[in-house]
Amino acid sequence: MDNTNYHHGNLKKDLIEHGLIIINSDGFEGLSLRKVAKACGVSHAAPYKHFKSKDDLIEGIREQVMRLFIGALDAPTMEPNLSKKRTTFGDGEKLCQVHG
Repeated sequence: MDNTNYHHGNLKKDLIEHGLIIINSDGFEGLSLRKVAKACGVSHAAPYKHFKSKDDLIEGIREQVMRLFIGALDAPTMEPNLSKKRTTFGDGEKLCQVHG
């Protein structure tokens, strides 16, 4: 992973994205700041520049998921079948799936 972008403010976004991926695969119990740091390819202390604790990271993830969900609901669509709409961000990982 290219760590040079982190000087431009992308680490927080990456921590949130990787945190959500970890929650989806391992549950809340499997999430730790150290595990997210490793997934992002940064030192175990780096997440603390953006989040005070695991709970603080979870709150950041919750806020991002809510923004994505609200954006998906508000987005105009021409799709005749709205029974399954996918919302993604970042590198295209499926992060949220809305079922109608």
